[in-house]
Amino acid sequence: MKTAFRYILLTLTFSLLAGFLSACGSESGTVTGDWTIKTVNGKSPADFASENGVYELGTAKNFTFTENNVTVSAVDETGNIVSKSYDIKKNEKGLDILASGSTISLEYIEAEDQIRYSVKQNDVQYQYILKKGTTDLESLKTIKAEKGAVTTVTDSSKAQDEVV
Repeated sequence: MKTAFRYILLTLTFSLLAGFLSACGSESGTVTGDWTIKTVNGKSPADFASENGVYELGTAKNFTFTENNVTVSAVDETGNIVSKSYDIKKNEKGLDILASGSTISLEYIEAEDQIRYSVKQNDVQYQYILKKGTTDLESLKTIKAEKGAVTTVTDSSKAQDEVV
């Protein structure tokens, strides 16, 4: 279960990054800063988690973009906040996240001030939308969910002003 959760968390993270960077291009200055997950497959992280029997903390992530890299922060299954940084580069469509031999393309939607990306895992396509702001990961790190239980931790669709 823990291995599957880690795999899902990693895949979701890469998926978000891929969609965001592919469309940023000359807009890289616009996407600089803090972003968090708004929706997964059109649903809030809490609703997606509840409907799919996964922990909401697995869908709560913060992304901090600079000109040269992105740092992704999340709460792992032990309740610790973990972060990983990835190099980014511009392409003709936007930006790419360079992660362990793979590239994730992200699309910036200027009219909606959102970032979009999608990822395929176990023959299921996941589409992520990011919005500016952060999710309060500190409040999530104390959650102790029982194995197999679905727990709504917080409304992670509410972005906050403070930086993680």
